[in-house]
Amino acid sequence: YDFLASVMDELAPVFIVSAVSLERGGEGSFKGAVEGLSVTVAAARAEELGHDEELREKFDVCVSRAVARLDGLSELCLPLVKVGGAFVAMKGSDGLAELREAENAVRILGGTPSASDNFRLSDGSERYIFRIEKTSVTPEKYPRKYNKIKKEPLK
Repeated sequence: YDFLASVMDELAPVFIVSAVSLERGGEGSFKGAVEGLSVTVAAARAEELGHDEELREKFDVCVSRAVARLDGLSELCLPLVKVGGAFVAMKGSDGLAELREAENAVRILGGTPSASDNFRLSDGSERYIFRIEKTSVTPEKYPRKYNKIKKEPLK
């Protein structure tokens, strides 16, 4: 979070935190992490915000720390990113396989995978970071309800 503080003057970040996470006690740790920073916190579900005219396709970058599969994360995040922006996701050791599985979904949602990097954490586990460029407008029907995203992933 020190990095965030160092660049905050140049950014106008919006943190999307689900109401469920806040109810489970995440509010205290989250608020402590952003205390004193100039941020907006939206306590809502990403699939709802993706249909909000004030937020849809308005962001330069969307960064996800969620553990969902990349096809599902793309459906939640790409509708928030404007054309010319990017979605950045960190994935675990199976990241390359997830990226291959998500390529068509990413295309449907208006994205194009453009860069990746991998590294190892101090415990030796591998992580990948993927950058997905927003190259076209996301069709209006996306994102779908989260249960549908999980049950019927875009292929």
